[in-house]
Amino acid sequence: MSKTVTLRLSEDAYQLFRDRAEADHRTLSNLIVTAARKQLESTPEAAESPAGHGESALTVRRLLSSGLVGVWRNKKMPGGSAAFARRLRTRAQKRG
Repeated sequence: MSKTVTLRLSEDAYQLFRDRAEADHRTLSNLIVTAARKQLESTPEAAESPAGHGESALTVRRLLSSGLVGVWRNKKMPGGSAAFARRLRTRAQKRG
């Protein structure tokens, strides 16, 4: 269930958030929630503590036991797996 929260913002902060939300074609509340989550999840504490909404943090142990690591082990990739990973990183950096 969603909750209502009132924020007191300076005029400059409000203009900054509003302009960015309009540029992204989304609501002001969505922009603020998304930015806050991204900031919280990027802190070192986020890696050590459980994530919100009943999910536990993704640890190395959970990742290794998930079956995702090595899933493409025998797949043939043009230029090899290192080149493939490099292309993926380059695309991701251009997006974000």
